Amino acid sequence: MSGTEPLRASAWGAVASLFASGGTLVCCALPALLVALGAGAVLSSLVAVLPQIVWLSEHKAAVFGTAAAMLALNVTPQRAAFPNLCRRTHDDQGR
Repeated sequence: MSGTEPLRASAWGAVASLFASGGTLVCCALPALLVALGAGAVLSSLVAVLPQIVWLSEHKAAVFGTAAAMLALNVTPQRAAFPNLCRRTHDDQGR
């Protein structure tokens, strides 16, 4: 086992978590931001051009559940790749 395998596994988990949480951004945060900024017409145009976005809003529970599961599953590879990260950071600062 080489030293880069835990990092590679950690990177794939991070990328998967990023894409899963990106779905929640498109599903809920982006529409709320556009409406709050008074850009409701932009939101309606976006839905007209990309009607697949409506599917994300209709299945919010699945989108949030998938994102939460991906983030939770990513904790183990991150801890395996960087087991002493906090300790090294504090040691480097002289604590």
